[in-house]
Amino acid sequence: MRRIVILGCGFGGFRAARELERELAGRRVQITVVSDRPDFLYTPLLPNVATGELDASHITFGLREAFEPTTEVLIQTVESIDLAARCLRSPAGDIDFDYLLIACGSQVNWGGHPEWAEHALALKNAGDALRLREEVARALNDAAQISCAEARRRRLTFVIGGGGPTGVEISGSLVAALQSDLIANVAPELVAATRVILVEQGPRLLPDMPTEVGDIARAQLSQFGMEFRLGTSVVSRSATEVGLSTGEVIPADNLIWCGGVRAHPMVAEAGFGVDDQGRILVNKTLKAISPATSVAGIFALGDAATVGEESLQNAQVASQQAYDAAYNIVADLSGRAYREWEYRPSAELISLGNEQAAAYVAGSAITGRAARTLYRLVHTALMPGGLKKASLLKGWLLSRHRIAPPSPPQLEVEVEETPQLPTPESSE
Repeated sequence: MRRIVILGCGFGGFRAARELERELAGRRVQITVVSDRPDFLYTPLLPNVATGELDASHITFGLREAFEPTTEVLIQTVESIDLAARCLRSPAGDIDFDYLLIACGSQVNWGGHPEWAEHALALKNAGDALRLREEVARALNDAAQISCAEARRRRLTFVIGGGGPTGVEISGSLVAALQSDLIANVAPELVAATRVILVEQGPRLLPDMPTEVGDIARAQLSQFGMEFRLGTSVVSRSATEVGLSTGEVIPADNLIWCGGVRAHPMVAEAGFGVDDQGRILVNKTLKAISPATSVAGIFALGDAATVGEESLQNAQVASQQAYDAAYNIVADLSGRAYREWEYRPSAELISLGNEQAAAYVAGSAITGRAARTLYRLVHTALMPGGLKKASLLKGWLLSRHRIAPPSPPQLEVEVEETPQLPTPESSE
């Protein structure tokens, strides 16, 4: 029996597995999904979880329940890919394959400064989102106890490194959460002291989206009090400061890093041809190149791969590539011709917080609540599984930013001991 192994189960891996199940139903082919976590994560909505607009349960579901009983699901950490032996090396045992689809996603790219991780937060998984929510709540509580205006402002300054979709969405959601009535009614002085600063090395926000969307995002976020540093980049980070390439030093206790990703290092270590971000070079059929010719039966997609000049890294690209990769694996099994992948632009959607969004559909820009409604409907439609769609839709309907308001300052009051008055008996 032939074995197709899918390494990774994000957007691309999940959709490819489902497509292979459909195409190969009834055939003697084993589909094996290998993931280092037991659940599927709908990553585009992580910013909404980070600021409490949605719960983590709205964007995750168990992998084993998502596939057909005949599909093998292995929750294992793969340490290396052995091309010569055609197997994945794992502490739990080797995983042999006839066909391999590499969809293992990416890791945070700290821009050559891994030490920044000590004083910064990233946003790659549900745990990161929950930690970010906790850190924002902690900053509010700390600031409520600080009497020094300068120290309070530094504690409530949030620098976002990177003006791509994740950076823009977390900025908008964060501003909305910090300006919510829940906090403003309890501690309006903290809202006034808060700064959210987005740093982008390019000349505009959302460089991979149409210019109109980036312009709308900047205009809308500016109305909420956001600050921007465009054409510059983060070059240094300490516990209390963020340094920029322009020489500006921003007093800030909080850095949220959205400055890009890199492919998992094991793909380069396997001997594939890779680009400067460690992504596997693939041809138009999504077959991997090692280092100059395609490797029999090995495909790659999403953040783990790059197709010539097509370097976009998002859920739309991974989902589209999943269908073509699955088609070509089945074509190879059946002796049919491959088909080439080409990016098919679809609706561009970006959430901006405060019930606002921007969308670009069929050459036209949409803004405001109409765009926000479209944003929610599209993501609900893209969520796999009927029950999860219903859960997410319910989450949208009941959504509100739930960053906990600060507790009132705990003042220490010295109570003088009251002298004991003499009793009538003792005064006699």
